[in-house]
Amino acid sequence: MRYLQYILLLFIATCFLACETDVVVKIPSEMGKPVINVLMNKDSIIYARITISGKQYWTNDFHAPKDAVVQLFENDQYKETLTYRERDYFGYYCSTTKMELGHTYKVTASIRGLEQAEGTDVIPDSVVIGEVKRIEVRINDTDVDNKVILELKDKAGERNYYRVRIFSAFPSQTPDGSFVFGRYGRPTYIKSDDPSFDLFDEGGNEEVFMDDKLFDGRNPRFVFNLESKSYMQYIIVEVSSLTYDSYRYLKTSYLALRKAENPLTEKVLVFNNVKNGMGVVGGIAMREYILKR
Repeated sequence: MRYLQYILLLFIATCFLACETDVVVKIPSEMGKPVINVLMNKDSIIYARITISGKQYWTNDFHAPKDAVVQLFENDQYKETLTYRERDYFGYYCSTTKMELGHTYKVTASIRGLEQAEGTDVIPDSVVIGEVKRIEVRINDTDVDNKVILELKDKAGERNYYRVRIFSAFPSQTPDGSFVFGRYGRPTYIKSDDPSFDLFDEGGNEEVFMDDKLFDGRNPRFVFNLESKSYMQYIIVEVSSLTYDSYRYLKTSYLALRKAENPLTEKVLVFNNVKNGMGVVGGIAMREYILKR
């Protein structure tokens, strides 16, 4: 009897194995697509970075064609063909047109052998600031607690999006005797326990993203604690008003960069608003405030 049970089990197992089917799933390749990356700042010309997607290694960059045809449209009307220029070791397609508040701009990129890519966004208004100041609390002879107080005046009845970055800065004198301020490398790390901010962890963040769902139409006052304990003669507080598209792109790309350092975390899909390609065409209105000790 037991022998018959073994035969039956063997027959069932054979049937399951015989019914096994290999299913081949074809995943669309993201290689060889046009990539447009441009943040269109209010009252400024644009610098569009055009590349072709592919595998990237530490020793190379994405291929950046110099013969692409990149055009700018304003409110659905052709405005100009952008000119290729090299700046800070990279190639960009630059406009002569300055972006105007409330206008909608489209950037198209035609690369030989590829389908034309395009992206569209609007130029937002600048953020309104009520107060911005810095506070130093001395710890000892060499260290201080650095804080920045920032008051936003949020517009009521609409969804608004913001990004804040803070840099250590240095002055440089121009030939006419005036001063301009440069930035020391990357933004300083910021810490806060305010629930309006996204992406905060124990180590702080270089960029702060928020929307006004918790303070619509009010004037919130934020306190940013800088991770740096050094005496900084000057700092730059950069406050940007974003569109929904530029907010999603900048936030997801920053989060993807942070998550890439930890192989155990879930990968982040970076937002894309470019048709027939990848990247972003996003509106931004950036303001800077120089704060001295």
